[in-house]
Amino acid sequence: MKHRGIYKNRLPLLTRMGVLLFVLALIVSAADPVGVAQAVVTPGAPPQPLVVGNRLTDARTGQAWNPHGASVPSLEYACVQGWIPNGSFSLAGAQAMAAWGMDVVRLPLNEDCWLGVEGAPTSGAGTATQYQARVKQWVSWAHQAGLAVILDLHWSAPPGYLATDQQAMADSYSATFWSQVAAAYAGDSSVMFELFNEPYNWPNPALTWTCWRDGGCSLSVKNQSQNPQSGDAKFTVTGMQALVNAVRGAGAAQPVIVNGLNYANDLSQWISYAPTDSSGQIVAGWHNYEGQGCATACWNSTITAVTAKAPVLMTEFGYEPSDPSYFAQVMDWADQHGIGYLPWAWWWDAGGSYQLLADASFTPTAEEGAAFKAHLAELTPPPLTQYTVTPNVSGGGGTISPSAPVTVNSGAATAFTLTPDSGYKIASVSGCNGSLNGNTYTTGAITANCAVSATFALIPPTQYTVTPSVSGAGGTISPSTPVAVNSGATTAFTLTPD
Repeated sequence: MKHRGIYKNRLPLLTRMGVLLFVLALIVSAADPVGVAQAVVTPGAPPQPLVVGNRLTDARTGQAWNPHGASVPSLEYACVQGWIPNGSFSLAGAQAMAAWGMDVVRLPLNEDCWLGVEGAPTSGAGTATQYQARVKQWVSWAHQAGLAVILDLHWSAPPGYLATDQQAMADSYSATFWSQVAAAYAGDSSVMFELFNEPYNWPNPALTWTCWRDGGCSLSVKNQSQNPQSGDAKFTVTGMQALVNAVRGAGAAQPVIVNGLNYANDLSQWISYAPTDSSGQIVAGWHNYEGQGCATACWNSTITAVTAKAPVLMTEFGYEPSDPSYFAQVMDWADQHGIGYLPWAWWWDAGGSYQLLADASFTPTAEEGAAFKAHLAELTPPPLTQYTVTPNVSGGGGTISPSAPVTVNSGAATAFTLTPDSGYKIASVSGCNGSLNGNTYTTGAITANCAVSATFALIPPTQYTVTPSVSGAGGTISPSTPVAVNSGATTAFTLTPD
């Protein structure tokens, strides 16, 4: 969240909410362990985010992908408030999100609770191992419902301090956090990593774009709800480049989301200072609450300048009751510019502020929830561009499978198996910018109709030489010269005495 005091003001409420959810879970546990009715939805597989040029795409289809989803709060704060968020998310909740038309969920995490440092999780909130298992369960529920997942480092604190709110920037624990999280999810192509929720330079003018990227500057150890001041004790910032390196060093190649300054609202120098990435999978993260600073004119200049170079994803924005038109304006503008978005937040009993749900049955709130659900219903997925790959064999001697024309989505690839007849071998195969590995021919990315053509050739037999000879005189052998004989065959000679 962007507002300095929003978590501070909500902490008592959130604590009460945790107790309420815990009681609710106990009451209904016999029928449903998460306390909510199961939605009847048959989802598909989750998207597989992939950066191609300046767009996010779904690797399953090769098409541009503009994510739509929401954040599910509680993993960032419950574990340091002494309770377990049993009812905050569930398979039913994930299915309800998919039923609304969402295809991604954002899970805010707590650095200390994942690492098990600074006394976190606190008493009553389980262990670090249990916390990591809960994250894994929530990711699994999301995927079962057809949702991709954004894992977001939301609350953190430097060594010696407990992560109880948003810090200005990453600390020395953060790289270790991302090494562990990335290693745990390196094999999950439907997960993205949002490296740091909302970098802010209040009251820390030392958090320049250079320090944001490279680290090394000193900022207040106090979080946003502790009223940080310039004279506070300091910690040394770990920059975005080190966080990218931590993810890649763990073997994870998925997209990383790198948020700008001023609570992620300022992308004015993002292109100039973006960290380098060996995988080429960086997304500019943007938060866009009304009154933050980057208003409509900024959208049409600063943000569009970034979209020309890299994907932009709005991982937070919110409904402003004082200006209801703003919410729709943000979504309409983002739709026109190929930017996905996730309003804050998928929760209920949060005092009505930035709240999509009215109750635990996933009823949308009359304002934000209803507006978002209706907008998603209006979005029509773009039709897939498809092409035909036609296989053929010239001259016989073998087969290609599949043998019928194959329909392929634009940007995707397909493969064929070549099977020579007995005594034949693959002579050549070409077409569609493909390559042969063993008996499998895999095309390049398909961007037009094309053909794969194969030929087979007889395997020349192995031959041996039989050399006749006569010792002494008295007769002849015919033939008298060496004879070439195929492997496994026989030959004959005539002996004629004088």
